[in-house]
Amino acid sequence: MQSFLSTISIAGALLLTSVQGFAQDSAPKYSLKDAEAKTGSKFKRDVVISPDIPLNLPYEKMSEAQKEILKSPYESMGPDDEPPFPLNGLAAILTEMSEAQKILEVQGKFRLHALIDASGKVESVAVMDSVDKRFDVYVAGVLMRAKFKPARCKGVPCAQEYLFSWNLELVPR
Repeated sequence: MQSFLSTISIAGALLLTSVQGFAQDSAPKYSLKDAEAKTGSKFKRDVVISPDIPLNLPYEKMSEAQKEILKSPYESMGPDDEPPFPLNGLAAILTEMSEAQKILEVQGKFRLHALIDASGKVESVAVMDSVDKRFDVYVAGVLMRAKFKPARCKGVPCAQEYLFSWNLELVPR
């Protein structure tokens, strides 16, 4: 049987990584657990881990350092500018994507851009790097249903792309 681990980066900055990405002695700060514990155990495994960005927090509740990590890939962001971000944080989106990865057993680099309008609605999703057409369609649907905090340009809501990439791996259990 295969286990599914992923490396995820949002807006180009490495934010989330697989369980394999950590040394035995370094503990991740934020993670999402598998829906069910492995047979014979009561402990659920981490399926997504983030060393820097909390997965269940909206942008407004993050520290200034965490916001800077999210802003870093956007070239000309000023002090009053903010990138778009999922309204309630990343957890719900990443949970759905992780489940789809398990079902479809996909691996490789997956990258997309979602255009978020000034009201926080996803206008379009463009897949830049695909691992499987079925996965592309599913993830695009997940993002189209998601609500976003719109970007802010000079303090005013504006349209902007939300950048997302995910390195999917299949590893033996």
